[in-house]
Amino acid sequence: MHSLYSIIFSKWKGYGTSSRHRYNQIRTSLPQAMRQILVAIFIVLSMMLMPWQGEYFVDEETSKSYSSAIGEDLDAWRIGDRWVYETLFDVQQLIANSGTDASLNTLTGDTQVEVTDIADLNYNGTQTLVYIVEVSGSFTSGSDGATLQGATGSLDVKYTGTDIIRARDLAVIQTSFRLEVDFNPNLGLICWITNCELADITITTEYQPGKEKRDFPIRSGDFWYQNHWSDTTVDGESDYFDVSTFGSSEEANSSWQVVDTGTPLEDGTSIQYAGCGNSYKITEVNITGQNQGMEWFCPAVRSYAWSRVVNEAGFQIDWLLKEYYPAASNNVAASSDPGVRQESIEVSLEFIAAPLDYEQGATATYQSSTGTGVPGSNLYMRYETAGSTSTQVTDNAGIATFIVNTSSETDDTPSTSDYASRGLIIWDPVTEIIGIATIVMQAEIVGLDLVAQMSSAFMERTRDGQTQTFTSAQGYNVIPGDSVSLSIPVQNNGIADSPAFDVIITYPDATVIQERIPTLEALGEERIIVEWSIPADMTISQQNFVINVDPNNEATQDADLTNNQGTISLNVGRLPEPAVQQTDGVYTFEPIFYDATGSIDPDGGDVTCVFSFENASEDSVSGFDTVVSTDCMAEWNWSNDGDWQVQLYVTDDESDEVLHEFTSEVLNRAPEFEINGVDAIYAGDQISFSIDNISDIDTESITPVTFSWTSPFMCDGQVTTSFAGLQCEMEPQEEGVFQISVIGTDDDGATTERNASFEVVNKAPTIEPIEMWVDGVYLEQLDGMWHLDEYQTVTLKVQGSDTLFDLDSLQVSWSLSEENETSYSTDTPTLSTLGGESEIEASWHTSGQHQITAKVIDDNGATSEIIYGTVNISNIAPDITLTNVPSLPIGEDEIVTISFEADDGDVLMYCWDLDATFDSNEDGVFDNDCDREGAQFDFIRSLSTPLGQPLVIT
Repeated sequence: MHSLYSIIFSKWKGYGTSSRHRYNQIRTSLPQAMRQILVAIFIVLSMMLMPWQGEYFVDEETSKSYSSAIGEDLDAWRIGDRWVYETLFDVQQLIANSGTDASLNTLTGDTQVEVTDIADLNYNGTQTLVYIVEVSGSFTSGSDGATLQGATGSLDVKYTGTDIIRARDLAVIQTSFRLEVDFNPNLGLICWITNCELADITITTEYQPGKEKRDFPIRSGDFWYQNHWSDTTVDGESDYFDVSTFGSSEEANSSWQVVDTGTPLEDGTSIQYAGCGNSYKITEVNITGQNQGMEWFCPAVRSYAWSRVVNEAGFQIDWLLKEYYPAASNNVAASSDPGVRQESIEVSLEFIAAPLDYEQGATATYQSSTGTGVPGSNLYMRYETAGSTSTQVTDNAGIATFIVNTSSETDDTPSTSDYASRGLIIWDPVTEIIGIATIVMQAEIVGLDLVAQMSSAFMERTRDGQTQTFTSAQGYNVIPGDSVSLSIPVQNNGIADSPAFDVIITYPDATVIQERIPTLEALGEERIIVEWSIPADMTISQQNFVINVDPNNEATQDADLTNNQGTISLNVGRLPEPAVQQTDGVYTFEPIFYDATGSIDPDGGDVTCVFSFENASEDSVSGFDTVVSTDCMAEWNWSNDGDWQVQLYVTDDESDEVLHEFTSEVLNRAPEFEINGVDAIYAGDQISFSIDNISDIDTESITPVTFSWTSPFMCDGQVTTSFAGLQCEMEPQEEGVFQISVIGTDDDGATTERNASFEVVNKAPTIEPIEMWVDGVYLEQLDGMWHLDEYQTVTLKVQGSDTLFDLDSLQVSWSLSEENETSYSTDTPTLSTLGGESEIEASWHTSGQHQITAKVIDDNGATSEIIYGTVNISNIAPDITLTNVPSLPIGEDEIVTISFEADDGDVLMYCWDLDATFDSNEDGVFDNDCDREGAQFDFIRSLSTPLGQPLVIT
């Protein structure tokens, strides 16, 4: 969970120099005051538009006694509905806390919210009807509203956004907005030297499931909670911020409670819109019990009438309704009256509460503002959470009746007042007119059930003139001297009105009061307000208010008497007691350790600590950097000597907080710097060492620090200053472990030495492609290979490379065929050569393709990549020579001997084709038969042998 501190105070970084430069991307040319104001405004605007999960503090007013029935259901929006909000950004206190001489008026402007479309969205596998809502606003401090170190101008903000809102319950599914922030000086000179376009970013947040800030129907005292996941992405740019730090993906657990009704009123101020006298004030609390905000929901305008964010860091944001322009409505007064829709669909349910898995009737009345029905319209019913849909056509009176099964599934916002509540939509997709009613489901339906509903109670606690509201989710924690006002709910969870009855409340001091309730409507509520001051001498204890509803059993039909009693327990404790120890005698940039584990909570329980350390950096907004510590231990360092202020906030389990202030003494010391470079490189590669994070802490002058280098290679003896020459680059060829040293000397002669070791490791050799030469002529490849004849001798060449110290020891290893060595011949005694350049002669006596490989090996055994080549060897036909040719003619029965010789490197077979006119092997060729084998052939001519018959030798 992000909190305001996590954005303002470096996301809780607190260990060393890094936390001092949260906004280290801010240009140094930007004036100090402008930087501080820009940081403040960006945080404020991000608070306004992002899915804020931080801690809000809401000024509460005195509660009133009131009663309610089933509550207020939501009214559907229409395309074209538009709300205009007066928007105020007060950052005066935040600027004052920053310690700058800058000033800034409250940013003012109007926010416009408009429904631009209705869409059918597949959300988590469910077809969901949603509103597309466009949000826009422009805000300014005024032409003379910002004073920045004597320069006046205006700070102007523009934003545009789109929200996706679920129609059935107004849950937020997605928000996306673009934010543009500019500074416009009265004189434009400042924009010549710095960028006055301060930020242009887009922030998108998705919720799983949709975030339900309202649980309809809304009634006073209702309490509900929800677990949801939010995923925020940020895109855009700013010269002054790392915009990516505003992205997040997190789970949140929030609860809400309706704590007041009536006209929106805060701090004695009301909204301009005059028609919201029946509004509901809803507060939000996170899982830790911290208030997260408030909203006045106004049913008359179908949305909120006031939303406020107040944070202790020093800013406040208010959205106050000015005007409402409902679409397709008559008799509208933009500042006071929404009028009446020209056409509407009103949905009424058979019962105000229904059991689980019950077939309930729902009637839709489609009519004009004059009451005339709209007949013959196809209306579509969507009960999205159960996946139910159906269609009906309105009759002549504009009425259509549907049956819907309530189902038994719970919803995403469990509540104390019902089992589940789900929106039922009946709409006309042609005109895009929507009617909505919320089905309230109870696990058990009874006629009458009076309940002392303690989970819906809340307490207003006044301490030191400040009043805060606490719900049951937060607990009721007090200390002596506090005064409290308890709002105690009595509910009727039945579907029938109750008779009159009494409520008896017994105070912790045994005082008893009795309130008479004339009647309590079905599903209604009555609240009783009791006040009490905690005695100054009260011990640590639990003090109980005991509530007894209808002790005389006047409501004889009460179905459950076991829930008529309730107890509100006030935990009377004490404020935590801070105690802290710190290390003494530390120098700048050295950590000071703070141990506040001695802090205790006298009434028991654990404490958490927040340390705020004074920060004189001009980039600091508040003047302090903050560290949250659950174990009450922290460490911090400063970049300058002196006495620095430290604030320790100790908070106990009851959220009571005590501030303890003290100082830390920081001593001066010699200059500081770092040597940065890699730990190891390959021989022959370039290595660079740089001097970084230079600080001369013993003076505020601009005199540079002088640095003297000691190195086994380059830079040895080099003297540079902190203004220039802060790098040493070298390309060592020699292998081994080496050290480089730098001595930094400040203007007072104080020195600091820094050393860095690095290892030069062996680098594997490299090899060039294989070359083939024939009789001194370079032979090109064809189709990716060389083409040779059998026994053709060629020269193979390859070039290996390595660092200077390894070059002479290189060895080139060859392989001329993937077959055995009988498939090739070479005049080189071995298949390896010494040196980077290798040349061998080779020939092959086997036809076909042969693969050649070569690699280079250095004296450390490191090898290059293996390179490959392919040679294709063509077979050469043998040469035949007749060695014994008979004289012709040949006599009858004469024995003739014929022989021949053949020259070839391959193993040969000798064949005689005795009849070239006959294809004895039936292969279609007449002169390739092997009628007789052997190099010699004895032939006897008989009378049957035709004269002149050719003999073919193969």
